[in-house]
Amino acid sequence: MSDTDPKQVKLTKAMIYARTYGLTRDDRLELAEILLRRDVASWKDLDENQLVRLLDALEGFALVNHLRTTRNRTDPSPPSSTPSHQTSLT
Repeated sequence: MSDTDPKQVKLTKAMIYARTYGLTRDDRLELAEILLRRDVASWKDLDENQLVRLLDALEGFALVNHLRTTRNRTDPSPPSSTPSHQTSLT
């Protein structure tokens, strides 16, 4: 596979996200298994569509993390654990 192979580009990008967030090999395999609902021996075995799903999850996490970090810098109050539209049952 060449570096311009779309599957390889997606795999490389997914691995960069995984390293950035400190995921171990076992973490990566478990994440893929949960997302894809199947056994995964290696990310290299995933097809391009499966890598897209994995990237969607990793990029979504990165976005949420960025938004939370940005909000925490501008809003000193801690976020509520209960969304404002929900009420407590107690």
